[in-house]
Amino acid sequence: MLVGTMGDVFAERYELVDALAGPPTPLNRVWDARDRVYRVGRLIEDAPEDLAELLGRIPRAGAHLAVPVGCCTDHGTALVVGPLVPGQLLADRMADHEPIDVDNALEITDQVLAALGVLHGVGLVHRALGDRVVVLRAGRRPHVLLGGLGGVAEAATPGSARGVGPVVGVPGYMSLEAFSGAAPEPVQDLYSVGVLLVQMLTGRRPSAGAVARGGAEVPARHRGTPVGDFLSHLLATAASRTPSASAARAELAAVRAALNAQEGPAVRFAAPFVVEDLTPDLPPDWGVGGPLPARVSEHMVRVIRDPEPAGDVPAVPSSGEPAVVGGRRGRRALLVVLACALVAAVVVGARLLL
Repeated sequence: MLVGTMGDVFAERYELVDALAGPPTPLNRVWDARDRVYRVGRLIEDAPEDLAELLGRIPRAGAHLAVPVGCCTDHGTALVVGPLVPGQLLADRMADHEPIDVDNALEITDQVLAALGVLHGVGLVHRALGDRVVVLRAGRRPHVLLGGLGGVAEAATPGSARGVGPVVGVPGYMSLEAFSGAAPEPVQDLYSVGVLLVQMLTGRRPSAGAVARGGAEVPARHRGTPVGDFLSHLLATAASRTPSASAARAELAAVRAALNAQEGPAVRFAAPFVVEDLTPDLPPDWGVGGPLPARVSEHMVRVIRDPEPAGDVPAVPSSGEPAVVGGRRGRRALLVVLACALVAAVVVGARLLL
């Protein structure tokens, strides 16, 4: 995937403003000149020709999905544009390697599964699940929007030939069959959900070489528990894995009910799950209403942001050094001097012509 050059315009509508996240899944802030709003865009190199058609299948009101609002292609590079949500990526939340408590980790997992249920329901496989496509909306409770939909593929139909194809996915989150180039199937996404849950419970990002060692494992402290059993069903081989997102949500609901019966939900969710908005400030030549007028220079932007102190600067400093023209009176004096100089130049020019 590409980062793109700031200022590039796609479809005479979307302009790249700045980078929001770097590789391996780069994101850009995008200005939508038609709707006059900021959005988030992901550039995809060598995008399939039917990508726009595939994305068009996703319901506009898909639960917990950051549904794309546009997809345009320029010389094989596609720009997939979606909503810009105030909040942070799960990767940012996990950057300090602190685990997320069990209850909030299960809540996030349930919302990711809800998003996948919508996606799988229209015959699509995500294929790019990882901590950099799970967006946590700013607030005091987990609220997930699943992005990264530019890598979706049509799910293989039952009984169809499953030849070896290109390997698509995020290292560490891919199932063995996806890593081996098998045709896309929904159960591959469910394995990735299991890896995400392991990461949230342990605070450790999965190793890219985990698949070669047999894949992710249930954390030791959760083995033999309802949470551990749920995880083992997600991380199993393809033939034994939980068959669908809806089945996984049903099992997860039973696990959470068992946990609540032990202590009660009021105790388990006593501490708020605060998600801060980590969206960076706009670049200097952009404002809340879009690009600043071309006549406004960087200097003017700096002056507007850092206004001069109130009051006039003395015309003659006590040090005897030349005066610095500033303040309202100083600027008026400068204009008078320039006007006198202009009149003198006109008079001299007129005498020469005569």
